[in-house]
Amino acid sequence: MVVTHAVQDSGIPGGDSKTCTKHQQMQLDKYCNACDVVICLEGAFQFHKHHEVFSISDIPGKAKREREAIIAQLKPTIQEYKDAKQPYGEQKRLQKRCRDQALHGIQQHSATLKAQVQEQEQMLVNMVRKREKSDVEEEGRIETLVDDVGILKHEVQQVKTTPIDDWRYVRRMMSRVSEISRDVGNMREIKADFLFEPVPNNGVFGILKMSTFIGGVMVRPTQLVHVHDERIANGNIVLICISPNDPTHVYWRYPIKNSDVFAPVVMSSNTAHAGVYNLLLGAGCKVFIVKPHDSGARYDSVDSVRSLTFGEIPPDSWIVSIGTHVPNVTGDTFAISTRNSTDIRVYRLSGEAVSVIDISGYDLLGDVTCLGYFEDTFACITRDSHNITLFKAADTSNQVKFVIPPSVGMMPVEIVHTGADWLVLSIRNKTKQWNVLTYKSTGELQCIRYEGTYDDLHDIPVSVSYWKDEAFVSLANQNVVKTSC
Repeated sequence: MVVTHAVQDSGIPGGDSKTCTKHQQMQLDKYCNACDVVICLEGAFQFHKHHEVFSISDIPGKAKREREAIIAQLKPTIQEYKDAKQPYGEQKRLQKRCRDQALHGIQQHSATLKAQVQEQEQMLVNMVRKREKSDVEEEGRIETLVDDVGILKHEVQQVKTTPIDDWRYVRRMMSRVSEISRDVGNMREIKADFLFEPVPNNGVFGILKMSTFIGGVMVRPTQLVHVHDERIANGNIVLICISPNDPTHVYWRYPIKNSDVFAPVVMSSNTAHAGVYNLLLGAGCKVFIVKPHDSGARYDSVDSVRSLTFGEIPPDSWIVSIGTHVPNVTGDTFAISTRNSTDIRVYRLSGEAVSVIDISGYDLLGDVTCLGYFEDTFACITRDSHNITLFKAADTSNQVKFVIPPSVGMMPVEIVHTGADWLVLSIRNKTKQWNVLTYKSTGELQCIRYEGTYDDLHDIPVSVSYWKDEAFVSLANQNVVKTSC
């Protein structure tokens, strides 16, 4: 219940002291923060019992403390803004390059192909212009945010003439800081991984869209499935089956609906054989088992997609790597590792839990970003590590073997077992080099399959898969490099 108190001037010059005519001339020296009214002590007990009430004489000190807290809160907010602005600039440069390439291709070929591709050309131009407009709007948001932070830093130090007005002013400043923090958080989450996805029979023309290329896995001698994360754009994880010998030749496409856009998509570079070669994908706390449709000569589509949900994964965690057991047998197993976890969990394709393997004793540096699984041996690549850790599931003595790429400074990004040996894909960003190495199952270097370089983020190697004695490296532009010893 909120009561407006009747007041009369106390007669003191300036009118700073007032009394309450409702409660026996008591001083109106309290303030109810919830109701934003000045009250007396009796009114506080009678009508504002469960509200935050404090003395007016305490307001200057309280306002000072809150003002200092606001200034302290602004400092990390400004730093977050700076941190968010740098990757945005890098994203913008990548977007501009994609736009320039798209417009160049359109202008170069539209003269001779105009009759056939006029509709496609207009669609591409509209998409590029729309993105340019979005860039302008995003820049405006950033500049507005900078101005708001500057204004707030200046205004928050102003002190109003009366304690009540000053406190109300501080409250508005507190609300504005919360709004700015939310804006910075939203800006930090902006993603712009723009890649070209080939459109069948359209030559150089492609569709520019928000997409992240996850990697590829061989499912047949002449079929490689590329996995794209398009959840931000359309809510789907998209499978595109291509020919590894001619990546422009697309056999089929298949979308998998998944609305959890925050957890990363991971995939196994091995298939799981259960009648056909199944693909295994992970996102959040789910594993998707994709069964292709076998037409005899090749896989011509997806027969079914089955998902397994693992309730034992905490809400603040998700699957960061998945590895299929080698050699494949019907009803075989796969393993997963999760964020901030010190164990590897093994399951059957049916979803039945098999074992939990404690890896805390191996001193792994961070989360396991790639997981290889051969017989009873696991191979782990961790974030920011130059080593690959090999260990046996039954080994309780924590005796670890390390596979160290022979080229100085190379960083392993993926490992997969072929049934005969380990394939390791490694990158050195500083010199833009990459290679594919073959190791024996026990960890000794066997041969260097391939050594190459990349020019930019478009042709950087993303994943390695295999079929029999050949390895297939998928690049970020979805081209494929075939290697052998």
